[in-house]
Amino acid sequence: MSRISKNIQNLASLGPVFFIWGNNDREAGEEEIRKILAEHGAIVLDNENCPIPGHPMWGICGTDDPSSGKVDIAAALRNIDRHAKVLVVSHQPAVLRKIEQLYRPTLMLAGHTHGGQIRIGRFGLFEKGAFQMIAGCGKLISNGYGTSTIPFRLGAKPECHVITINYEKQC
Repeated sequence: MSRISKNIQNLASLGPVFFIWGNNDREAGEEEIRKILAEHGAIVLDNENCPIPGHPMWGICGTDDPSSGKVDIAAALRNIDRHAKVLVVSHQPAVLRKIEQLYRPTLMLAGHTHGGQIRIGRFGLFEKGAFQMIAGCGKLISNGYGTSTIPFRLGAKPECHVITINYEKQC
């Protein structure tokens, strides 16, 4: 918990912190993680959306992880049209595919797959992470930097992303 607290503290020193649950997060202790997040002013996106402070055109939308059995896409998208631009974040890419059937956000982010973690050439259990532009909307599926059952990676390099959004001057 002390490492989680320090990491959240470091992130909070950079700007607003938004949190979504991944498939292994609750194993560490949901109540304690929520307490740490609250202490540092982080916003937990439990199937909801909210404005991004300091960026009046932007909203951020997050879903719970499917492993919880609590994903509620309708709740996450409720009143989403109040934001001109929307960033959607979900731990698992499968949730993004469901959201795309209902709504076209400006940018979507997910991970979970570890890029297949162990790949032989182009073959792996899951697709490698990638960035795509689809009909003017960005979609990033990250390889992330962790591992799962086997603490080993082959052919699926870990990734950490810094995303810069440039504003266009509007008339």
